Amino acid sequence: MSVDDVELAARAYVAGYPLVVSVRTMQRLAGLMGVNGLVWQDRLAGPRSRVIVAPNRDTLYPVAVLDLRSEPMALRLPEVTDRYFS
Repeated sequence: MSVDDVELAARAYVAGYPLVVSVRTMQRLAGLMGVNGLVWQDRLAGPRSRVIVAPNRDTLYPVAVLDLRSEPMALRLPEVTDRYFS
């Protein structure tokens, strides 16, 4: 294997790894909670939580795996005025 081959393999790994991890995470979440639904955490993350890689310990995370192949989806939420929301 030449130096150029090693360089090309390293670049391919760096470019492709985030996509592989994202797809694996999405498939795991879809298997746990289904597709096209919004799931809200009901308690704060602790030190053993691994759903979010590095969770804030004071944030409740909603998660959705959406299948947008056939059509777009719209998310409508009520106005939130009594707490931080993004």
